[in-house]
Amino acid sequence: FNYYNIESQLQKCFQDRVKLPSAGYLILEKTEAMTVIDVNSGSQASLVDRQDALLKTNIEAARVIAWLLRLRNIGGIVVIDFIDMESDKDNNLVKEELLTLFKSDKARTTVGQFSEFGLLELTRKRTSLDVYEQVTSVCGTCSGTGRIASLSSNYFCMVRDIESLSITEKSKTIEIQCSSMFYDYAKQQQGRNTSFLEESYVLNWCIEDTWHSSSYRVRPVLLS
Repeated sequence: FNYYNIESQLQKCFQDRVKLPSAGYLILEKTEAMTVIDVNSGSQASLVDRQDALLKTNIEAARVIAWLLRLRNIGGIVVIDFIDMESDKDNNLVKEELLTLFKSDKARTTVGQFSEFGLLELTRKRTSLDVYEQVTSVCGTCSGTGRIASLSSNYFCMVRDIESLSITEKSKTIEIQCSSMFYDYAKQQQGRNTSFLEESYVLNWCIEDTWHSSSYRVRPVLLS
């Protein structure tokens, strides 16, 4: 693996940004419904003969995209946002390049027409899970969205939870389990609000160092 540099090539299968032979690059984003690919020109947009440069970048992108779809075994709907070109002739050249490349693809691929916004939609038959799905699992923290609630958002959720628990459980003593980062945020950035809470309730803070930064859990402490 090391001798033939296979490991580094395998890692490229999971990169969202893929360089083109010229100055351009691709951005790939996989969603549950489709795969979206954005073609960017890089510094080529500043060349004197701009339209020729954009056509060259789009042709390069078409070749790399066809290769990536086979390499990563990406199936289903794929939407490609090519760089806008003024000529329908140039758009057709890009599409013809894709059609030629897909002739050698074992998975049946259907290429649509360019939209007025420069988008090209194609479908590629799913034969199995793609490489990304085979070697990765959904993040348990963000559930695959790539985003988590901010500290401030979860802090005010915690405040509402405390107020709700005090009413439903008739308890003024609340245990708060949270990460050290969440605790520091509550005591420093939200110091005034936290002081107000501590005047109204008895808060028992339990720091969980292994928890994610914005994670917390509250429960009433029922006194016998």
